[in-house]
Amino acid sequence: MALRSALGLFGAVMLLVGIGFLTAAGWIGLRLVATPLDAALIIGGSFAGLGILVLLIARIARPRRPVVAPPAMTTQCAQVQAFATIAAAFVQGVGAGIAARRK
Repeated sequence: MALRSALGLFGAVMLLVGIGFLTAAGWIGLRLVATPLDAALIIGGSFAGLGILVLLIARIARPRRPVVAPPAMTTQCAQVQAFATIAAAFVQGVGAGIAARRK
């Protein structure tokens, strides 16, 4: 698992370095046919457009989980819940009886 993570990180760094060199090469190529301002606008617009496109794809492609109803109560759960209710009522009654006796 650690080797896979390290290789992924190394690949991401190499991709960023490659994008940097491609950006520099694009700048040099655009400088031959356009002014520096035009070259900066073209490269900046390309990166901004690509970023917006990726954000829109990430927003659209999000998998939605279906809403699932809670599981129905089983017979055993219903019996346990009924016993717990009866036990609580019994304890409350005993407490009320002790309190009434003390008065």
